[in-house]
Amino acid sequence: TPRHEDVGEHNVRISTRDEHSESVLTFVITVEEVDDPPWFCSEPILSATEDHLYDYTVMGCDEENDPFSLIVVNSTSWLDYTTTNVTVHLFGIPDENDVGTPAYIRVELKIEDVLISVQEFDIEILSFDDPPIFISEPPEEAIQDDPFSYTPQATDE
Repeated sequence: TPRHEDVGEHNVRISTRDEHSESVLTFVITVEEVDDPPWFCSEPILSATEDHLYDYTVMGCDEENDPFSLIVVNSTSWLDYTTTNVTVHLFGIPDENDVGTPAYIRVELKIEDVLISVQEFDIEILSFDDPPIFISEPPEEAIQDDPFSYTPQATDE
């Protein structure tokens, strides 16, 4: 099967022979270029962790460098994006309220207004075990010969 890099003319020579003679057939095969459609050439990142940056660049490719567009059709509230014709940069930080709710993403690849391909996926939001934090302030002064008392208070999500 010819590939894109095989486009052009190729000389072919076939021969056959028996005990007495040989026969040769020569001809030219021309591999014509086909305008291959663009495609998504990036694999989505399917998980994000709460309170951490999710960062994925959706990329489209085209062997002939024909123009096309990538359009975000569905996203989620915690995810922002920037777009060029051949990329969509998705980035954002999910919080603890997003854990357990998959974020459905749909990006369409179009030539003019014609839909060529779709990349759709769910981002699973994973929880992150935040360390406990102190919620009380210790006294900053003590009096000599008086008992000092402080009961620290902390919380853990």
